[in-house]
Amino acid sequence: MTRLDFFAPGVPVSKGSKHAFYDKKTCRAWVVENNNAVQKAWASLVSTKAHEAMQGAMPSTLPVSIRVAFTFPRPGNHFGSGANAAKLLPSAPREKTTAPDIDKLARCILDALTGVVYKDDSQVVSLRAVKGFVGDHAPGATVCVLFGDAPVPQSTKTAQDELKLWMGDEEDNG
Repeated sequence: MTRLDFFAPGVPVSKGSKHAFYDKKTCRAWVVENNNAVQKAWASLVSTKAHEAMQGAMPSTLPVSIRVAFTFPRPGNHFGSGANAAKLLPSAPREKTTAPDIDKLARCILDALTGVVYKDDSQVVSLRAVKGFVGDHAPGATVCVLFGDAPVPQSTKTAQDELKLWMGDEEDNG
């Protein structure tokens, strides 16, 4: 296998921040994540979809390159009202520049693929991630994993152009 592609439907969730605190009474340090339950459910879905796409293959020991496109639903205030409720407002942002952070989204995906697609996420030698708003597609994460010496596609496209390409809305012309 040189390439693996799959889609995990749903609103993507970031890995979350860890917070540490020290309990003086027990002399123990504790580390907790702020979105543990939601993150675990999302990571489980990603792992399941990756496992299905692997079709019984064992996790790779080769270097891997990963491309992932995270798509989110637009909030209601990006649209008009009344008869224009389905029309995007001119003031609506083109790019998603709000939370969650793209690095934490990618970290969740990388951890979810560990032990399923590859043995350890240290095998990831290249990572390209974009996030944006859903067009005509469902929210989720579109993942492409390239194994070993498979060529890594190079692109100078904007995040929105990449999302369209990855979601199958247009052809890649370089």
